[in-house]
Amino acid sequence: MMYDVQLPGYGVLLIACKVCGARPEPEQAYTIADPPRWTQLLESGDKTAITAYLMQDQTVFRHGTRKDKPCPAIPLPGPALHKLAGHEAIAMADDLKALLLSQD
Repeated sequence: MMYDVQLPGYGVLLIACKVCGARPEPEQAYTIADPPRWTQLLESGDKTAITAYLMQDQTVFRHGTRKDKPCPAIPLPGPALHKLAGHEAIAMADDLKALLLSQD
């Protein structure tokens, strides 16, 4: 399985979840601009924009299962998993859940 592979000569990344191993198909891979774009969006804290991005991302990246249960990193889009370890992905997913559930 490939993890965070940049194809030579192409500005795309095949980003895989370190928790469940899911990744997009090559024709739906992320561009190298997607991880920083997601980081900026997350730092903005704009729940509406984050939710819109997550909904759009579901057409490209679908998490699998881990130990016959839904992946614990399931709120995260593929770009959020770029160069993360599994425990980091789970912690980031928990932070994202807290942000989206918080009331302003």
